[in-house]
Amino acid sequence: MVKPLVIGRGSWAKNIWRALDSLKVPHTITGKQTALDCIRHARERSNDAVIIATPLSTHLELVKEALFQKLPVFVEKPLCSTLAEVQFLHELGQGKEKPRFLVNSVQLFADGAEEMRKWAVQQLTPSTVLAFGPF
Repeated sequence: MVKPLVIGRGSWAKNIWRALDSLKVPHTITGKQTALDCIRHARERSNDAVIIATPLSTHLELVKEALFQKLPVFVEKPLCSTLAEVQFLHELGQGKEKPRFLVNSVQLFADGAEEMRKWAVQQLTPSTVLAFGPF
């Protein structure tokens, strides 16, 4: 089972914690280290994915570090503040064996979202950014 590292302390992060708890998914919440340090050392703590629910201004650096660490990433929307940032992350994700980041948790609780996610993972190329909402 995947053990994600949850980065964030706001209301959306708390929603994600509750969802993981209700599904009995083991997870780690960032502690006293900086978010970047937590991502850099995630595998040492047995985390094998990252969930980012932080202010938009932090998304680019946090996603970039997770991709450098070869960790799958789930990012609360929006992914980035500019198209150039999205394109940069898309290029960074090229050549990966599977999609490396997903965006937007609101649809996690919508009817049909799981079927859409399964289809996307099966049908889209490995470098595709999966986004279910505006950037």
